[in-house]
Amino acid sequence: MLFPAGSEFNYEFLICDEFPGHVLHIQVNKTKGIKNSSSGVPYIRRGAHNLPANSPEMHKRLEYLKGISSFESEPVNAPKEIIVDSKMLQEFIKEVVPQAMPEAWLRKQMFLIGDMDYCA
Repeated sequence: MLFPAGSEFNYEFLICDEFPGHVLHIQVNKTKGIKNSSSGVPYIRRGAHNLPANSPEMHKRLEYLKGISSFESEPVNAPKEIIVDSKMLQEFIKEVVPQAMPEAWLRKQMFLIGDMDYCA
């Protein structure tokens, strides 16, 4: 299809009375999702270069760049005691929610899942 419909493209014909013909101006808008090339590989634009995101690490980096996922939402595999008993969490609870117990507060915030997973 020559003119795909949707919100990913804007088309505009430019006309100047002083010159013959028309100019088609096509604007490709940024998208939240990852689009693969015709070969099935997504690319990351770096300056004048297109870097293939053909490894799991590069694909994850592309997800971070596009805002699809963030470091803060990634689970960290650690014993819950390291998190629950940490000095930083103890100080935070004392200052912000002094009536809460650290483990219960983390579970309520969905930061602590199960016995081993902690999501920041």
